[in-house]
This record gives sequence, structure tokens and C-alpha cells, in this order.
Amino acid sequence: MRAHSSDKWLIGLLIAFVLLGLFMVFNASSTRALIVKNDPFFYFKKQLAYLGLGLIGFWLAFKIKHKLWQKFSFLILVLGFGLISAVFIPGIGSTLQGATRWLNLGPVSIQPAEFFKISLIIYLASFFSKRQAPTKINSFLETALPFLVILGLFGGILLSQKSFGMLAIITGIALAIYFASGVSLKNLFQLAVPLALIMIFFLLSAPYRVERLKTFLQPEQDPLGSGYQINQALISIGSGGISGVGLGHSRQKFNFLPETMGDSIFAIWAEETGFIGSAGLLTLIGIFFIRGFRISRMSRDMFSKLLAFGITFAITFQFLFNIAAISNLIPLSGIPLPFFSYGGSSLISTLIMYGVLLNISKYTVKTKT
Repeated sequence: MRAHSSDKWLIGLLIAFVLLGLFMVFNASSTRALIVKNDPFFYFKKQLAYLGLGLIGFWLAFKIKHKLWQKFSFLILVLGFGLISAVFIPGIGSTLQGATRWLNLGPVSIQPAEFFKISLIIYLASFFSKRQAPTKINSFLETALPFLVILGLFGGILLSQKSFGMLAIITGIALAIYFASGVSLKNLFQLAVPLALIMIFFLLSAPYRVERLKTFLQPEQDPLGSGYQINQALISIGSGGISGVGLGHSRQKFNFLPETMGDSIFAIWAEETGFIGSAGLLTLIGIFFIRGFRISRMSRDMFSKLLAFGITFAITFQFLFNIAAISNLIPLSGIPLPFFSYGGSSLISTLIMYGVLLNISKYTVKTKT
């Protein structure tokens, strides 16, 4: 199977996402960096370092033929489980605001769940590609049960880390890959409904999650307490109007909106670029999904199809999940906006997935774009 050039649309989108993301990290963080670090470029320079590491990961993922991942899919999954479990090792794991989600590796802190997404997508693409006969893909014992065991193990670890938002992301990705594998809608529905009920149970079982749900339903009830972030985010988004207040001219980033360079960064984008800029970003995300879906559809084997679809869905879903949360369409969850939010784990893992997707695009059926 001979390779051809990679998808040029995806390359262009990658450049756009990276450049816009870098600009927004500097834009959203410069005020805080000047106050806290006496250097407006402090967080921007760190993000550049993360980008450098991410581009190395991207290049390796792009150069390695994607079919190789199928051979080591189970080992990759085991390594992924080991990585997310390592946060509980004393001296390595780090707890912040009551949540144990990070690994401290010298001067570097990483969130393993971001990288576990990659291992799970690779494994599920391999797992379902080997069960394409209707009697296998729709079998509870051969397919649904192992799938549930994997999700259950992962879910237990994430819940103990108090990372419900990431659990929702992973569960959505896993179900999407299951759907793309060809399972009957009846069997998928029979699996998805109990999973949804279990998620609702865990959502309501922790007081802090119930508080987030109350804040989502009635953000105006505690505007200076639990509802402060979402209320300030909505003020920021609403202030943008049609065309925005202008790039770099956000008022909310001056110590009004929390997490301006983290999960709230879309609110700053919406304030400065308005409806036009927000619609533009959503358009870019839509084009990315269409091109990624096309790569999946034009791939020559089921593993490649499911791997391309899983990566495309994962990046798109996390984009939309963050935007929905900061727009109060779903409860706040702390999930970063891919390419835009400050931090190394999300950026590096997203670039690695992007590299794999571009590698798959080189081996698709050659057609006119």
C-alpha cells in the first residue's frame, strides 16, 4: 500500500489552530503573568515549550505507519491504565483542589487521562476491527462485556481522581467508536441507556457535583460563590455582541473571569471576536470533523477507519464539550479547549492524535478533494 500526500485541509487547520491557540494563551495570560510573575510572557513561553514537545510527538506519530499501533494495541492500553493509576503513588501523584489527577515528574506536571484517550482509541479501534462479523459485533459476551469491563475499570480510576468531566469525554468517545464499528442500534441503545443511568447516579452521588448541577440550572442563585465563574463567562460572551470588542481588548481577563487561560479561554475569544469570531471557530471545527470523517470513510481497512473516526470524534467532541460548558449549555467540568487552553498535557496529546490522523490520510483511497 503506497502512501500519497497528507490531507492539505488538515495541515492548514493544524497551522490555524496552533497559531490561534498561541495568540489566545498570551492574550488571556499576560495580565496574570505580569502580576504574579512580573513577566507578561511567562505563561506564553511555557506554552511554547509545551508546543515544542507536542510537535516532537506529532512528528513521530506522523512518521510511524499507523498500522503499527494495532500490533501493540493491548500493550498500549495497559500502559495507559498504568499511567492513570500512577497518580496514586505517594511522591509522584499530585492533589490540587481535592482532585488527584496529575503526575509530578521533576519540574514537569502531566495529566495522564489526556494521554489515556489515545491508548483507548487505539485499543478500541483494534478490538472492534477484529469483531466485524454480525454475530461477533452484536455479541454481549464477545464484544459488549469486554467493552464494559474496560470502561468500568477506567471509570473507577477517574471517579477516584474526581475527574467526572474526563469520564464523560472518554465514555462519549468509546460509545462513538462502538457505533462506528457497525453494532446494531438496538444493541447500542441497550448498552448506552444503562451507562447513562450509571453516569447520572455518580453525578448525583457527590455533593460537589450536585452543587455544579445546581449552579448550571440556576447560575444566578450564588453569583459571588459557586456561580461566579459561569456568570462572569456569560458576561464575557454576551459582551462580544456581533463583532466583539476587538482582539486584545477583553475586560473580563483583568481578574474578573477565573481560569482565563484555562477552561474559560473561549469566553475571552467570544468577548473579543463576538458572534462572527465564535461562528468562525465553530466553522473551523466543523471543517476538521468533515475532513477527519472523510479520511475515516476512505480508509482501506476497518482498523484505520475506526482509528481515524475515533481521533476525529475525540478532538471535535472535546472542542464542543468545552464550548458548551463555558456557555452554560452543560455543567462546568474543567475540560480544556484543545489547542487553546494553557497546559502541556492537552496540547501534546492532541498533537499526537493529529499526527496519527495525518498519517492515516496518506494511505486512504486516492480521490480528488
